[in-house]
Amino acid sequence: MKAIFPILAIFLLAPRLFAEPLVIHEWGTFTVLQDETGAAIRGINTDDEPVPDFVHRVGNLIRPSIASPVMPKGVPTCHPDVIMRMETPVIYFYLPVGKTVTLDLAVEFFGGWMTEFYPNAAATTPGLENWRLKPDVRGKLEWKELRVGGNARGPQTDSPVWLAPREVDAVSVTTATGESERYLFYRGVANLEAPLRVVREGPTLRINGAVSLQNAWLVDVGHGGLCAFRKVPLQNDVQTPAEFFKTDYAQENLGQLRLQMRAALITEGLFPREADAMLATWDKSYFQSPGLRLFYLVPREWTDAHLPMKVSVDATLTRVMVGRIEIVTPDQRRLLGLLSNRTDALNASDPPAAYYLLGRFANALLLDELRRRPNERLREFSLALGLGPS
Repeated sequence: MKAIFPILAIFLLAPRLFAEPLVIHEWGTFTVLQDETGAAIRGINTDDEPVPDFVHRVGNLIRPSIASPVMPKGVPTCHPDVIMRMETPVIYFYLPVGKTVTLDLAVEFFGGWMTEFYPNAAATTPGLENWRLKPDVRGKLEWKELRVGGNARGPQTDSPVWLAPREVDAVSVTTATGESERYLFYRGVANLEAPLRVVREGPTLRINGAVSLQNAWLVDVGHGGLCAFRKVPLQNDVQTPAEFFKTDYAQENLGQLRLQMRAALITEGLFPREADAMLATWDKSYFQSPGLRLFYLVPREWTDAHLPMKVSVDATLTRVMVGRIEIVTPDQRRLLGLLSNRTDALNASDPPAAYYLLGRFANALLLDELRRRPNERLREFSLALGLGPS
């Protein structure tokens, strides 16, 4: 009889011992805009990568970019509490062919709200009723009874931003109400400081923070599509030149930057097709939008501390997030000066070229300039744009 018990134990445990584990992979971007002192500039709840209309939204906080400068009333166009954008995290699931599993998955955002998501989930957004986003807020998304498995493609769309993440080998997910997709998608905004600060000291950028990184890139994309970049090994209080030589700019640099970032993403744990999907999703804002920016791979510990995830079943979890710091440049300050010093009226329905050249966060930069150097002409222009008082 004694010999029966070990055999029985092995028989009962066999499904658990020999079953292939559920694999979950996630990627996304944390974006901030920092001034010359490394301070976060407020009001960056804007996005130049719109998602399809079927995406669920809470509070309508994510605003169009400067292509549509006049916004409807209600939610602040440049929300004074928003200093971070959490952009397009997607979550993939991998199972053996023919297998399915039902699970619950929850994500919390310390200091933030999840404001866009698909498929449908239960969203918790404390403080949203009075539009106050405080650093101690804990927003939450919960997917209950999520069926993982199969090959559902999701809703019809022609959005490149939505289609690119589908080009992977992951199984599909389906909610209890029948919404399906190749991945879980969500976005958010936060009153949360980035783990790094970039301070401009004359011709030098000083990069400091509580993390040490091996994969970081300083990138400058010009208005003509030319790009210059350098890899910056990050330890606390690193210095690097703030500018590039003219000979550093070349169109082929974009391809080299892509290859380096792709290799780093794969080394961190993403599958090659996932890395390709991420870079394709962010092609416009990473590689084509003019501006000076620092990219870095966010330490997993920081992500887990500020964006904890809970899964109701055993799974192998990989999370690879890119940090993105948009850095205010002397050229942007010059453009703001041109707007301030104009003698003619600034037309909100047909803004001058200098306004558009400020880039994606033009409205936030306008309000920041007003706080620094009050100017009646800029104040009138911001009000005409629907930005409200600074």
